[in-house]
Amino acid sequence: MKKIIFATVMLLSVNAHAVTISLDGNDYVVTTIDTSFNDNAALLMSQPWWGLGDSGNLAASATVQVLLQLGTPNTSPENGGPLFAWEPSFIGGETLAQEYVPAFNIVQGYSVDNDASFTFAIATLVPLPGALGLFAMSLISVGFARRRQNRAV
Repeated sequence: MKKIIFATVMLLSVNAHAVTISLDGNDYVVTTIDTSFNDNAALLMSQPWWGLGDSGNLAASATVQVLLQLGTPNTSPENGGPLFAWEPSFIGGETLAQEYVPAFNIVQGYSVDNDASFTFAIATLVPLPGALGLFAMSLISVGFARRRQNRAV
């Protein structure tokens, strides 16, 4: 019984640190990771707001949707929310990122050192409910077809 309660509490605490946002018609669950860019470059470059050449507009949109829901974990560059890394900086060894700064109520862009540790935003695509329903129906159909086939034999 204690294990079930502990697992439930852990599950609730994980969900408390996630935010669902919409970008370009897709829903994403956004969480955070404490890392340097160099330690998790592949993960950070796989984000939906990475490298679109849109001057960080998609990263800014994601930042605005999250605002303070994930806290203000970064004390540098400002006391603000998680960083949304969106493209390499023209300055070697740095990455451009967006961050919400509550003291000024703005989304601010920064060029951050790739070796320094920050709290970055990480997104996971939310599967479409319709696709899950179709998949479930196909599995049920296959099950019924096999059952009928076994009865006929």
